[in-house]
Amino acid sequence: MDSLEKSMKPYSTEGGDSETQMHEQPVEELELAVARVWEDIFGIAPIGRNDNFFGLGGDSVVGLELMELMAERLGVRAPIVLLFQYPSVRELSEIIRAEFTPAAQPATSVLER
Repeated sequence: MDSLEKSMKPYSTEGGDSETQMHEQPVEELELAVARVWEDIFGIAPIGRNDNFFGLGGDSVVGLELMELMAERLGVRAPIVLLFQYPSVRELSEIIRAEFTPAAQPATSVLER
């Protein structure tokens, strides 16, 4: 276990406000990879597929760090605006799959909507 794993705080979606959802684990490989990046950025584990970037304390500076780490680990260089439009692990994974895979449309199409 490395020092990053030791410093991670356990995260619970129990209690809290009305926007709190039950923890739902990532269900496929891309969601799991995105969730792991979020865990490393926020220092919280586990991150669920419906956890909200802003609900976890994300802001534009954290978003830049997160997108840079995703580029390094996943090979996906996506604009930070995606976090504002698709703020959950599930939503972000879906748009990355649809817009940033070799068979997908050009990435600019997501910004033209």
